[in-house]
Amino acid sequence: MRELQLREHIEAQIRQIESLSQSEKYVEAYLLSTTVIEAIGFYKRYWDLDFTSLFSRILAVQPEYQFMMVFTAELLYQQGHYVSASDLAALAVRLENSGDFFNINYIRMLRAADRLDQARSECLRLLDLGPNEQNIMAELAQCDAYGHFSDKDYYSVLHAVHAKYSPATYLEIGVAQGRSLALVGKQARAIGIDPDTAEQGRMMYMSPENCPLLFRTTSDDFFERADLPALLEADTLAMAFLDGLHLFEQTLRDFINVERFSGPETMVFIHDGLPVNRLVAERNRKTAFWVGDVWKIIPCLKEVRPDLEVITFPVQPSGLTLIRGLDPKSRVFERQFDVITSHFRGLELPEAWDERNCLLNITSQPPEQVLGLSELR
Repeated sequence: MRELQLREHIEAQIRQIESLSQSEKYVEAYLLSTTVIEAIGFYKRYWDLDFTSLFSRILAVQPEYQFMMVFTAELLYQQGHYVSASDLAALAVRLENSGDFFNINYIRMLRAADRLDQARSECLRLLDLGPNEQNIMAELAQCDAYGHFSDKDYYSVLHAVHAKYSPATYLEIGVAQGRSLALVGKQARAIGIDPDTAEQGRMMYMSPENCPLLFRTTSDDFFERADLPALLEADTLAMAFLDGLHLFEQTLRDFINVERFSGPETMVFIHDGLPVNRLVAERNRKTAFWVGDVWKIIPCLKEVRPDLEVITFPVQPSGLTLIRGLDPKSRVFERQFDVITSHFRGLELPEAWDERNCLLNITSQPPEQVLGLSELR
């Protein structure tokens, strides 16, 4: 039944694409199309659900050759055929009226195909045309940083943790389109918090096995008003994933609130702890690919709470930090919050990768070894 609901949800998104195209809202239609194609790839990769038969309906909405090539390249990319995807995307971007989103996707596919020289060349070509295009600058930074990252992404780690440990209770802050929340299995009592999208029908992704409790509110309001143990039907969280507002002090507040409900085996994961450069790590967003200054929580935890185990995995696109050994009785951060945040807010991201790796506790051990996981997808 859940699989049928997922198919119907995707079909509803395709009808929305058709409506946008008829209204000549082509950019919106393109962006939604690529999101739906990503979802099709996601369900096949992590849940072995095949919705590729719906792909032809997306092509029918935009029959122009350029769109057909771009969409087919995206599907190939989601299926792991990176070389074929980049070859097809190369043809699409050479046609007339190629928008920035076509070019950025092409660069992303070149990186995945390990064609870094071509990806850099494409970035430099575009920067010659628009020297101040910060989105392309961010793409070039990802090319330059590519060798410092694993070939796996953070979704693969979260999926493997759910599969290995089957956490009975799970909380996620910042669900966005629901992709990471959709990795939760049937065993978990799960909660998702997001002031914009945490509501049925507002997210693209849904777990085939789990119907989480959704709270469309800020994390601060949630913890102020909610009775978390009653919602979880348990006193402690087994696992939490923090990916909310991309600011250091908010991430610290989220950590403080989550730690109050921790136990001896609780695992907390924080996204965006390894920025590729200072541009994407700025507090004020200037690029599509942006992580903010979440990374500052890592040196903060190391210095103020040396009792914690803090490990950052260099997984794509911006790292995933694991925190274990939590203490629900600790009140250090709460008592000194203003002083602590004022001190670390002025910290600058090191330019040198050796310094960055040390500051952010980047591990050379793969997540499988640290967490006892099977092979990542």
